[in-house]
Amino acid sequence: MRFAHILHAVYREPWNISASGWLSVHEVLQNRLSGEAQNLDLSAFVNPRPDLEIDAQGIGHVHVTGVLGKNLSQIERACGNTGYEQIEAEIADAVESGARGILLHVNSPGGAASGNVETSRFVADCGVPTVAWVDELAASAAYAIAAGTSRIVAAPSAQVGSIGTILPLVDTSGQWEQRGWKPAYITHTGGDLKDATWPPNFSEAHRAHLQEMVDDYFGQFREHVLAHRSVQQSAMRGQTFLSERAKAANLIDRIGSYAGAYEELLGMVG
Repeated sequence: MRFAHILHAVYREPWNISASGWLSVHEVLQNRLSGEAQNLDLSAFVNPRPDLEIDAQGIGHVHVTGVLGKNLSQIERACGNTGYEQIEAEIADAVESGARGILLHVNSPGGAASGNVETSRFVADCGVPTVAWVDELAASAAYAIAAGTSRIVAAPSAQVGSIGTILPLVDTSGQWEQRGWKPAYITHTGGDLKDATWPPNFSEAHRAHLQEMVDDYFGQFREHVLAHRSVQQSAMRGQTFLSERAKAANLIDRIGSYAGAYEELLGMVG
């Protein structure tokens, strides 16, 4: 039961994340489950996310880094990942402390779909000017958060976008058969969708139900983006763009530097 909640989140819940981002999560988890990570020195991976800072100009610096999710563990946060509630709490603290604007430092492949739209809306409605600075990557859930800011500035080599939702189901039926496991699920009468995502069952009705859920999450994502930016459907197929193409698709406002993003925010706060 130790990893039950993690397994459920990784393999049975929708994600707003890039493909490479999810594969990184999958590989780390599988190494841990197989015992390969038991004796590894993880000190090189401990790179805590910086806390809120309000500088002398009254700008609050909030970092959106690593894989995003709700209620992350201490070790997940120590590895540089960000909880949605952390973003909201730091922005609220900054505004309450008198910050004149918020600069989001974004470098993330995205994360869990659950909680993403709420935090994205919170950022958009925080009440002070906001600028998202993308040094390397603002993908999927991270892009949703950036989309509601006043301006998005990205480095020339940054990747932006990955607007989409994915439910990464893994077919484990072969493994179950090899072990001689033949599960039988008894649900309430009429509860034929109760065992959706429970291996090895996967009927067309299950697929249709899960597709509906993924589409609903994506609908929230798309609606939020379109509420703040004019983006064509062709740019919402789950792909990422380098900054020049991202700007052409109206995913960002400007290609520039961190200093330029900071100066732009200072100009907005007066």
